[in-house]
Amino acid sequence: MERVPAIRFSEFSEEWEENKIGNITDCIVPGRNKPKLFSGTIPWITTPDIIGKYIYISKINLNISIEESKSIGSKIVPTNSIIMSCVGELGLLAITKNELIINQQLHAFLPNRNINVEFLFYSLLTQKKYMVKVATKTTLLYMNKNSCNSIPIKFPSKQEQEKIASFLSAVDKKIEKLEEKIALQEKYKKAMMQKLFLQEIRFKADDSSDFPAWEEKKLGDLTKINQGLQIAISERYTEKVKDSYFYITNEFLRKGSSKKYFIKEPSASVICNEDDVLMTRTGNTGQVVTNVNGAFHNNFFRINYFKNFDKDFLVYFLRMRNTQNMILRYAGISTIPDLNHGDFYRLKIDLPSLKEQQKIANFLSSLDKKIEATKKQKQKAQEFKKGLLQQMFV
Repeated sequence: MERVPAIRFSEFSEEWEENKIGNITDCIVPGRNKPKLFSGTIPWITTPDIIGKYIYISKINLNISIEESKSIGSKIVPTNSIIMSCVGELGLLAITKNELIINQQLHAFLPNRNINVEFLFYSLLTQKKYMVKVATKTTLLYMNKNSCNSIPIKFPSKQEQEKIASFLSAVDKKIEKLEEKIALQEKYKKAMMQKLFLQEIRFKADDSSDFPAWEEKKLGDLTKINQGLQIAISERYTEKVKDSYFYITNEFLRKGSSKKYFIKEPSASVICNEDDVLMTRTGNTGQVVTNVNGAFHNNFFRINYFKNFDKDFLVYFLRMRNTQNMILRYAGISTIPDLNHGDFYRLKIDLPSLKEQQKIANFLSSLDKKIEATKKQKQKAQEFKKGLLQQMFV
C-alpha cells in the first residue's frame, strides 16, 4: 500500500502512518434531546451553520447555557476541534474557534497532541467517498458513531503535517480574498446601477454635451411580449436529436442543474436566439434570460423590444432591484406568483436616449466582465487546491 504522497516537501522522506480517526482523536457524539431554552452564551450549532473552514457562532444566534446543555446531556465541544456533518450531505467540516455545542446531525473530533487539527481538516476533505461507502443508505445518508470513527487517516510526522496545513491554508486564504473581491465588485455594480438608473450619475455624449432629458414610459409603449410553449415531459427528449431545439424551462435556471430537455417542431413564435430577452412570468417570476438559443417554455415571456431600446440596457433595467420589487408586487403573493401581460406592460421606466442607454449598458457590462474575471481566478484557485488535496495526501 502506498505510504508516501505524490507531492511532498523535499525535507521529508519517511513513510506515513495509517490509523482510524477514532484511534487518533477523541470524539463527541451528541444526544437526541434538543434544548428548550435558548438563553445562554454557548453557540448551538447545526449543519447549516457550517459555511466556512472555521466556525464561531450559530448563524441565527442560537445559544444555550451550561445548565441547559447538562439537562439535555450535551457535551461542550472545545476550541480547535473538528465538527463534521454525518446525516444527509456527509463530510461538511469546520474547525471550532471557540467552545460550542452541536446537534445530533453532527459529530466532533478532538485531535490528540500528535495530530495537527488543520492537517486533519484537509485530510478529512479527501475521505468523502469513504464516508458515502460506509453510510447507512436510508432516506438520508447517515453515519453512526462507529462509521465516523472508522474513517482512515494517513498522516506523517507532526512537523510535516504543520507544513502541509500551512501551505493549504495559504491557498484557502487566497480563495477567501478572491471571494471578498467578488463581493465588493458586485456591491459596487449594484450601487452604480442604482445611481445610473436614478440619474444620480449621468454620462456625457462623446462631444461632452449633455444627453436629452429622460422620458417616462411604460413597457407597453416599448415592447411586445409573447408566451412560450408547454410540452409534456413524456414528449421531451433528454438528448439532442436531429431537428430538435433546446427547451428553455425553469430547470435551466436552477443552479447546478445538469438536466436538459429538447423538443421537436415548436412553432416559430417560441423559437428564440441570443438577441432575444426572456423573463419568467410565473413561479420564480422575474428571472431574466438572454444569449441563449432554443424554444422557450410557457413559464416565460419573450420581450420583443422596439428599435429605440438597447437590449443590454433593457436587461439591466429588468434585473435592477427596484424593477424586480415592482415585478414581484404585480405578480402577487399567492403560492405561485404570476405576472400577466397587462401588469408587465404597465411597468414604468425612465428612458434615456438610445446612445445614453448604450453608454450605461457598456459601463455595466465592463463591470460584469471584471466580476467574471475574478470568478475565473477563484475557480482556478479552487481547482489548484483540489489537485493539491489529491496529490499531497496518501
